[in-house]
Amino acid sequence: MLNSSDRKIIPNLFIPGAPKSGTSSLHEYLNLHPMIQMSKIKEPHLYALDEHYKTRFNSDSERGFSKLFEYNEDVKFFGESSTTYCIDKKVLKRIKDDIANPKFIFIFRDPIERALSHYNWLTSLGIVINESFWEEFITSEKDNFDANQREFGSVYKTYYWSSKYKNIIENFLEYFDEKSILILTTEELKNNKIATLNKCFKFLGVSNLYNIPDFETNKTKPIRIRKEPSFYKIVKKFFSNNFKDKLKKRLNLNSVIEEKLSIEKPKYIISDAEKERLIQIFNEDMNYLKDNFNVKTSDWKNFKMN
Repeated sequence: MLNSSDRKIIPNLFIPGAPKSGTSSLHEYLNLHPMIQMSKIKEPHLYALDEHYKTRFNSDSERGFSKLFEYNEDVKFFGESSTTYCIDKKVLKRIKDDIANPKFIFIFRDPIERALSHYNWLTSLGIVINESFWEEFITSEKDNFDANQREFGSVYKTYYWSSKYKNIIENFLEYFDEKSILILTTEELKNNKIATLNKCFKFLGVSNLYNIPDFETNKTKPIRIRKEPSFYKIVKKFFSNNFKDKLKKRLNLNSVIEEKLSIEKPKYIISDAEKERLIQIFNEDMNYLKDNFNVKTSDWKNFKMN
């Protein structure tokens, strides 16, 4: 049975992406405002993962609204920052069905730098071991992303689609008005933090803040090559996620894997030829952001001429 406060705690503010672009910092900054409350779990994936979506109003659910937020009648916006939302299309209808006038704040960075950072991050986690950047990038071009089809918990290899900003925004505009969307850049937030955050607050119709501390969150760790026991590689290939998680816990495989870390691996740096190919892939997205949302893509080092 839901009480009245459970129904009132429904997120109406979202930072859907892009991953590896500063969403964690933006989440923490917005949470400083007295009229904004960001979720205790930064990425609950409530509208992307069926198991959480079905129990979002359940007060006993670990990812239910009443566990992620604390009811406060002075709060105007309850927000969350699940980056699966930027490319999982089913999410948009689910949000529209729940919420009358949601607001979306996107933070984008140079799409080439974003894709590389994503790859280096997954390498640092041991999810990518021997696969090259291009192998991973090309494989990630497949369409119809569904967050429920997960192989690595809530970590996804979305190098391509999470950098296709035109596609992301156009999908949102099929369901929501352009006035519900604000687009920032990583450079804006980094170089002019207070002005950028007050731009967000103006967009949301709340008061400005002028004393804001610094946050540095979710920074990619040095890359190390992680070696798993060969028998666990077989288990990963042929058994379910639930079985794999139980096996890892039972045999304490996490500590085994950590102990087998080798020397640090340098972060991958693309060649000039690879860079030119990526520029061609993302040029349309740059022009779209610049022409339709006045995004200063010339701040991005790989698109200085835009």
